[in-house]
Amino acid sequence: MFTARELPKLFWPIALVVFGFLFLASVSIGYMVAPQATNSIAQNKVQANSIADNQMMSSADREIKQRIRQSIHRDKSLSVSAQNIRIIPANGQVTLRGLVRSAQEKVSLEAKAMDVAGDGNVTNNLEVAPSN
Repeated sequence: MFTARELPKLFWPIALVVFGFLFLASVSIGYMVAPQATNSIAQNKVQANSIADNQMMSSADREIKQRIRQSIHRDKSLSVSAQNIRIIPANGQVTLRGLVRSAQEKVSLEAKAMDVAGDGNVTNNLEVAPSN
């Protein structure tokens, strides 16, 4: 059979083969799982792109958003959070989202958006932040 001196020489090649096999098996399992993760990521992207603010804007929508943003930034009485609300135009309709400091800011921002987009074209989803 094998002498004590030959055993270490035989051990390492066998160990490398076993560990190599285990490594390849774990990698191949990872490849089998990857398509599911890819599909999930693709589904998330489709869902994200269906949100109005991620869709391509028409030039008219882009201009509406820009004019509302300029009107907001001209008003120095608004808080920073009010100046950073999300303005989401879609086919002439505008949605406002975000946190503001007061109900007065909420009303003021809605009025600015209505001045640009017109009455009935603004959905105000702004929330007043709770006071501390």
